[in-house]
Amino acid sequence: MEQLDLNRFIHKLHYRTFEKIWPHVQENYPNVTEEEVKTIVAGFVKDPPKLKVKHLFNKIFSDHLHAWMMDLLDNTGKTDEYNNKQTIELHEQSKIHPVFWFIFININTRFAEAYPLLSKDVQQVLLTLRHFLSQHKCSSLTSDKEPSFIAPEVVNLLRVHNISQFIVVDENHTSLAIIDSFIRHLRDRNITNERSKYESIHSKYRNFSTKRMKQLIDTYNNTVHDATGYKPIDMENDPKLERQYIANCLIKKQKAKNHDIPINHYVRIVLAKEAMKKRRFKVSRECYKVTKRDGKNYLVSASDNTTLSLPRHRLIDIGENPGKYKLASTLPKGHSLQLYSNKHHPQLSNFN
Repeated sequence: MEQLDLNRFIHKLHYRTFEKIWPHVQENYPNVTEEEVKTIVAGFVKDPPKLKVKHLFNKIFSDHLHAWMMDLLDNTGKTDEYNNKQTIELHEQSKIHPVFWFIFININTRFAEAYPLLSKDVQQVLLTLRHFLSQHKCSSLTSDKEPSFIAPEVVNLLRVHNISQFIVVDENHTSLAIIDSFIRHLRDRNITNERSKYESIHSKYRNFSTKRMKQLIDTYNNTVHDATGYKPIDMENDPKLERQYIANCLIKKQKAKNHDIPINHYVRIVLAKEAMKKRRFKVSRECYKVTKRDGKNYLVSASDNTTLSLPRHRLIDIGENPGKYKLASTLPKGHSLQLYSNKHHPQLSNFN
């Protein structure tokens, strides 16, 4: 009975370390030994000592050469000059600050291109796309559901050139992480420097002039990329380097299969970070059951059969039995698990 009371007392303290708990136990239970308290503390549900999940991320790469992504970067409405159409004609201003930038990036080599657009209507996109195809080899193009990208004229053009077109059908852009990251890179580099006469809040840095975009693209393509270990321009000009990169990615992909979680195993969920909030725990206190695979994801369920699709790096396998972990009663929406969506792995649809 005393052991049960001691357990309750320790749990009500809401401390997690022996050093914090022991003084309170000494004061209230003088006959209890350190070993007894350490045994109880060892049974606490804790975060793993070293939470390493980087090797479990699904690496985005293409298993064939000359695979590209494309997107449109909105360059309008960012400056007073653009909004003041009475004094400056949009067409003339567009020569300096294009209305849109048509962005392309090679999935493997990370070589990037940016073409100015006066509008994102189908004919403008088609014209620029033809220009891109005249300059670069292309075997596939992946993009979001931009209306001009899925227009019949664009689909037919790619079909004529024997180019596979992939459209991300979900709103979540995980599959477009490479081009999304590149666009963020451009915005992050469009800043002031020591010689600039303008401050960082100036409208000059809210969009990209033709000159500025060329500088950024040239610098990017001639800088060693962390993901590949090579300059994008070097990989783009040497197919052997791209083939080597693809081979390495395929080997890593095969090794990642060793970390697959069997169906009916129990898992804990790595909690998502929330802005302006401190995570007391990095991993869920309760466990969930893996019910089936969902593409590259896993479908996990609580005791009330609510389910959620999560990628491998968000799961910690605890085996066939839950052990000391309690099976969660439900999967609440919202909260730090970020359970409001099961679209963590958007599927691609082939238009050809």
